[in-house]
Amino acid sequence: MDRLYSLIGLAYRANKVLYGVKAMDAIRKNKCYLVVLSDDASDKTKKRVNDKCAYYQIPVKSNVSKEQLSNSIGKSNIVMVAICEEGFAKSILEA
Repeated sequence: MDRLYSLIGLAYRANKVLYGVKAMDAIRKNKCYLVVLSDDASDKTKKRVNDKCAYYQIPVKSNVSKEQLSNSIGKSNIVMVAICEEGFAKSILEA
């Protein structure tokens, strides 16, 4: 799991990670390759993200905690991030 969070942090430093409203826009515009969704997200958020990703055929990775996801990009209260680089997305899926 540490490798997963370090890859997300590396992708963030490379400006290939979006969060919040920008992440939802990237999903709608089909500009991201992977969405990482924390288990701590509300049911409404989980449903919205999973439905959008299913429609646009974007994989969703779960089983991460909100705290560790937030720490990996140096922000607070982050429950979802969108990875906008194919290489990072493949590496994160494998981790």
